[in-house]
Amino acid sequence: QTHSALKRIHEHFVDDNDLRVSRQDEVLDAMGVRDADSRAITTSLLMSLMAIFNRHDQLRLQFLCEQGKRQARKELELIAGLTPFAIDYCFLHALDGHTIPLNRVTIDYLKAGELVHPESTDEEIQGFLVRQISAAQAREFATLLHAEAMSAAHDAARKAAKPAPKRKKS
Repeated sequence: QTHSALKRIHEHFVDDNDLRVSRQDEVLDAMGVRDADSRAITTSLLMSLMAIFNRHDQLRLQFLCEQGKRQARKELELIAGLTPFAIDYCFLHALDGHTIPLNRVTIDYLKAGELVHPESTDEEIQGFLVRQISAAQAREFATLLHAEAMSAAHDAARKAAKPAPKRKKS
């Protein structure tokens, strides 16, 4: 869904600056989805784009690649609207930093599979995984974890949507 929504956004808006100055309803219309998650995502997206522009007078962050990883991470953390997942995702994939991006789906998957303590906070889980997974394996691990968690969530949603089998009357 994310890829198709991004494709529709890129087809609808001239560029990222056009997206930045758009109303949330227009972005939701372009995405073709209007649920609570989409509203939260567009709020975060628009807030982040505005924060980047206000701070750097541009929408590109290539300059972060020229900074040290610690400073680049601090810059990401200063961008209003970026979730911890978005910060970690950018840090791992764009800056080759050592982190494991986690979202609600991956955290729920880890807890349901009893792979982490069920009462652990999101930060504790993230810290635990970073200590267990080497920097060299972080990208592959994060990609596989996300794929597995999404697959499990999709399977669970499909099972929940299936009607229960009818019982034969005796």
